[in-house]
This record gives sequence, structure tokens and C-alpha cells, in this order.
Amino acid sequence: MNRNYFTDFLRLFFPSYCYGCRGPMIRFEDMLCSSCLRQMPWNFLGNQDENQSRLVLGPPFAHTFSLLDFQKGGVAQRLLHELKYNHHPEIGQRLGRMLGMRMVRKGFRGKFDLILPVPLHVSRYHSRGFNQSAVIAEGISEMLGASVDATIAIRKTPTGTQTKKDKHSRWHNVKDAFTIVYPDRVLDKQILLVDDVITTGATIAAFGDRVFRHGPTSVSVASIADVSR
Repeated sequence: MNRNYFTDFLRLFFPSYCYGCRGPMIRFEDMLCSSCLRQMPWNFLGNQDENQSRLVLGPPFAHTFSLLDFQKGGVAQRLLHELKYNHHPEIGQRLGRMLGMRMVRKGFRGKFDLILPVPLHVSRYHSRGFNQSAVIAEGISEMLGASVDATIAIRKTPTGTQTKKDKHSRWHNVKDAFTIVYPDRVLDKQILLVDDVITTGATIAAFGDRVFRHGPTSVSVASIADVSR
């Protein structure tokens, strides 16, 4: 039987669905249907001045990259929910590759020595089974050619939900949450930090602050979605 006919036959009984809208997908669509791709709220770059106005509690990030604008009830929120809570790490890898490709097109291939995903506390890691920021970082790495190191830093304290906290409360909740275990690995390196979503920026600012203390050449930030723009 022709492979395409066999695939179509299987989909009659085991239909593939779109992670964005949960509707059925047709042949050649993968993870996202054409309709959701057209509706994606694309984002991309923030310049250094904008970074400092948005992430006022953090260090001077060289660049920020974000694939999507986060809108409540929108495609970005649905994708991140599938990634984090319905155990679909392949979504993170796919979105990471999409972001990485946009970075390549803007000339950022070869601009980073190391990619560091924001660590999860060990209790959260065991309950989820994976670090969503790490799988996103792997996708970005495929496009940029920079290596990912998820062992350099740890999240030493669980911080719980940040949803109902304001920016300053979030900062105080996470400012001492991270430890750099191997500081020599970031010395004189161009570092890219990766998180799944940036809300007020407190978590990425706290993580970046710890990294900055150990002498990197520069630190930039990448995320799949950004609430705070």
C-alpha cells in the first residue's frame, strides 16, 4: 500500500490533531494546522534600550528574542499548556527550532557560545518529567549550532506559583533561587538564556543576575512567549 494512503487510512481511526486548536489536521500538517499558523502572534526582537525598560530589575541583557506574543486564551497559551501539562516536549523542540531559524535569518548563528535553560527545582522536574526550557533550548541549538548545558545552574529553592504576585514580589521570590554550580564554564562566554514564557521578567532577571556575577562576555535572553510587551 502506498505510504500516503496508509497514513490517511490510519487517520480515519487515529486522527492527528492540532496542538493549537485541537482540530483535525490534514496531510503535510505537523503539530499545528495551517489556520493556527496563520493566527500565530509573531514577535521577535527587542533592542537593548527596550530590554532595560522592561527588565528593570535585571542585568543589562544584550538582546532579547521572543517567538510569540502571549495572549490569554490564544495560540501561544494553548501550546505552552500542551507542552508543560500534557507532556508534549516535542512542541518545545518544534517552537525552539522556529525561534532559532528566525535568529539565524537575523544573523545570530555563531553569536553565542553556550545556551542555558532556566532550571527547574528538582521537585518540579520529577513531577513534570522534563524541563520545558531545556527542550526549547535544544530546538534553538539545532539552528544556532551552540551547545546546551543544563548542568551549569540549579534552582535551589522551589518558588511556587508567581501568577498573583506583582513584579517586585516576584523578584523577591526568585532573586536567590538560583546557583551557578560551574562558574568557570560561563567565564568570557557569550551566553543565551532560555525560558518558556516571560511575564514580568523577574525569573529571567534573577537567573541572569547570577550568571552575570561569573564574568560572561554577554548575556542574552530567548523565550517562546512574552506577556510583558
